[in-house]
Amino acid sequence: MAANNLQPSRRWYGAAGLIFVAGIGLFVFLLLSGISSSIEQLGDPMVMPGTVEIRLEETGIYTIYLERTRVMDGTLYESVNVSGLKCAVKNSDTGQIVEVSSPRINTNYSWRGRRGMSVFEFEIETPGMYEISGYYELGEGPKAVLVVGKDFRRSLGRSILFSIGALIVTLVISITIVMGAMFKRADYYGSSFKRGRVS
Repeated sequence: MAANNLQPSRRWYGAAGLIFVAGIGLFVFLLLSGISSSIEQLGDPMVMPGTVEIRLEETGIYTIYLERTRVMDGTLYESVNVSGLKCAVKNSDTGQIVEVSSPRINTNYSWRGRRGMSVFEFEIETPGMYEISGYYELGEGPKAVLVVGKDFRRSLGRSILFSIGALIVTLVISITIVMGAMFKRADYYGSSFKRGRVS
C-alpha cells in the first residue's frame, strides 16, 4: 500500500492540460484587450472637410488615419473614394505650419465596426494646441472621418508580444509538469521492477 501511495498521480497530466488551456484563454484575452486598447487610444474622430483643434501632449511623429467605416452619433460614415483629400496641420499658438507627408509605414486596422488606414504623417517639436484641417484639392468631396494617433504600431506590438509571452510561460509550465510526472512515473515503475526481480 505504501508503494502505491508513492506512485505519481495521473492528475498531474490533467493539471498540465488545464494550465495550457488557461494559457490559451489568457493569450486570447490579452491579445484582444491589447488590440482594443491600442485602437481606443487613437484620438477623437474628426469629420472632414473642416478644421478641428486638438491638443497634442507629446513631441514626436503622429499618424493621421482615415476611418473608412465609422458610426458617430447614429450616423454611418463610409469613406469609399476620398481621392484628392488633403490635410494641413498648424500650431494654434505660433501659427507655424507643420509639414504633412505620406506615412513611412502603411497601417490598417479593423475592429468592432471601425476600419482604418494610415494616410498622413507629421512631426511636432512642441506640445500644445494644433489645428488639423482637411480639404479637397478641387473644392468639394465626400465627408471623411480622420483620427490622429501616436505610437499605435508600437502599442499594438507590445500587446502582441505580451500575449505571446504569457502563452509561452504557460506552455513551459505545462511541459515542465508533464515531464516531471513522466520522470517520476518512470522512476516508480523502474523501482517496482527491480523490487519484483529481487523478491
